[in-house]
Amino acid sequence: MAPTVLLPPMRKTVLLSTTTVAEFVSKLAQIYTPDVLGTQPSVGPLHEEDDNALSTTYDWADLSISNDSHELESPVEYPNVTLEHANILPKIVLSDADRERLLSDEFERSYALRWLTGLIAHADEWIRRGEENGDNDKDVDQLQKQREGVIERASALLAACSGPSASGAVTRTFVFPLKIKSPAQSTTASPHTVQVLLKDDSLLSQDHTAVGLQTWGSAPILAHLLAHSPQRFGLWPTPEEKSELRILELGAGTGLLSILSWRLLQHQALSGQQPRQCLVLATDFHDSVLSNLESNIDLNRAHSQSVVPTVCIETRHLDWGDCPHFSNQERFDVVLGADIIYEREHAQLIKAVVEMTLKQPTRSNTSGGVFWLMYPLRHTHSVEIRMTEEVFGTVLEETTFPTNEEVVPWRLGVVEIQSLERRKGIGKGDDISYRLLKIKWVKAS
Repeated sequence: MAPTVLLPPMRKTVLLSTTTVAEFVSKLAQIYTPDVLGTQPSVGPLHEEDDNALSTTYDWADLSISNDSHELESPVEYPNVTLEHANILPKIVLSDADRERLLSDEFERSYALRWLTGLIAHADEWIRRGEENGDNDKDVDQLQKQREGVIERASALLAACSGPSASGAVTRTFVFPLKIKSPAQSTTASPHTVQVLLKDDSLLSQDHTAVGLQTWGSAPILAHLLAHSPQRFGLWPTPEEKSELRILELGAGTGLLSILSWRLLQHQALSGQQPRQCLVLATDFHDSVLSNLESNIDLNRAHSQSVVPTVCIETRHLDWGDCPHFSNQERFDVVLGADIIYEREHAQLIKAVVEMTLKQPTRSNTSGGVFWLMYPLRHTHSVEIRMTEEVFGTVLEETTFPTNEEVVPWRLGVVEIQSLERRKGIGKGDDISYRLLKIKWVKAS
């Protein structure tokens, strides 16, 4: 729904409840900033043989938005929408085409910005009117905090829509519940959580190809899977493994996967379970993206209570068309990629990069490294999806290094596919699902 239809005049806005105004701000955020989280996805196997391993439904990480002060406050809890307000806010489902149309409509954008500016200008009046709008049974201090939280979010959204020259940027706080395996190998919830702060810059005033300035849908979903089962993804190594653990992220963007991997390994080291040297290398191509990525890493270092020097995170410029040579010892145990295939040539380029960066099987590491690739199944990117399937092929059996002296020719192959589907009508566009590929070295036929 267009802002000119959705948003009421300011004289009526100041009379509305906390919930209603908060919902208006949320609807604008759906249009003008990436809606990376919304609800929980339904997670299930694509192949029958994976039923036991993959038939789990995962909860979403919590998400809050703050201004550039980076104060770590709990997300503001809003009261439920009452029957009185149920018809004010119609359910909005935005397809990618609808969002693109609204983003390109300068009149609608200008109207939304004027409404946000008006709300901020009338903030004191709206906060004072709280007791007159049916909220008088609430604690006054709590109501004031809730309404101030709405104004802060409106301010952050206005700044993001105005570009990086505005007073602040949108900072997202992701909180992932950590789940680990007990000695009995059953997955249990840890009392700890892992928190990642990410600053999303505006795409509207930047190079349109620098899409890594914002966090896209695949990264939070894969990040939740990493936190839910770090052992599965090679991010919770056993104490007997002594060699350096090396992790590479391709097209890191805002750095969610790299920073989360670093935080998980830091957590393990601080708990006394991680004697290994660990390196997380976050890579991207665009200078503006790398600058924001480095800022996000510094931000998370600053908010870490303790930092283990043996667990490092670094950034590096990487051109997929000109990847440097790595010896097998310099290659990576885990390679991560989320939402990095958005041009038809990307699949082949990424495969070539992984061939040069993923560790091959050896006698001491019989299975080699693992490449985890997650991508959305959007109808607007059917060519890219088809190219991905053609480049990486069908599911094959895993191969380990032979015990005899046989020389094995290796090639990359998909050894596992997992399907993750959104609930209909929620998130970025209609009926978008995601696909996660586990790719390893297999014996060439």
